Amino acid sequence: MRYPLLLVALAACPEPEPLIPTEAPVLRPVMELQPEALDFGEQRVGTSTVGRDVQIRNTGEDNLDVYEIRVGDPAEAFSVGTVGQAFRIPPGSARSFVVRFEPPVAGPFSSSILIVSNITPRGSEAAVPVEGVGVAAELEVVDQITVADPTEDQEIPVEIRNIGDVTLILESFEIDGNPGLGLDLDPDRNGVLPFELEPLNPQTNRPLRTIFVTWDPSVDDGSEEGTLTIASNDRTRATVTIPIRVGEP
Repeated sequence: MRYPLLLVALAACPEPEPLIPTEAPVLRPVMELQPEALDFGEQRVGTSTVGRDVQIRNTGEDNLDVYEIRVGDPAEAFSVGTVGQAFRIPPGSARSFVVRFEPPVAGPFSSSILIVSNITPRGSEAAVPVEGVGVAAELEVVDQITVADPTEDQEIPVEIRNIGDVTLILESFEIDGNPGLGLDLDPDRNGVLPFELEPLNPQTNRPLRTIFVTWDPSVDDGSEEGTLTIASNDRTRATVTIPIRVGEP
């Protein structure tokens, strides 16, 4: 007895693709600075602003290591509060440092706060630009006073103006030299010391303070010189000494 031959055709099956190993994603820190710049505006010379905070936030997925925070050049007007030599900010966390502005002289200042970390390329830093303007009072007065005719009683007006940016405080006045010289601070108009004088309006040449150097020939000792000394909060010259000439040169 014969049995039929059964042939079974097998469909071709594709070979499975080889497994490609996958690398774990690289975790990196990301630095976010807030604010990105600081403008301190006007600040009186020789005084410091209240500290302004700058926040460093790590919005990445790995630790942010901060190695150094410093003021770039020029650094004479800005300072950074102590935060330690180095510190670490974990992902999702933040840390702040303080910046202050103390202008040594009047005028504009600008610099940058530099942050060195594990995400800044070697030799470079993240930067927060900073700026501010130093303002000061500045006294303007004549360079010399002359008693033209020493045989006559005199009252010589001396005008004082503030050509600075902030209030000038006139603290004291002194006369030295020939005993015939005196001083009238005109208290009816000026009040009592210290006198305050706001910045000059260039269009009106006001405000101003007027005092008077007086001359009494009856006590003249024959000397031809004297001085008027004015003390104020002028940062460039706290005292101004004005020569007084008795008689024509």
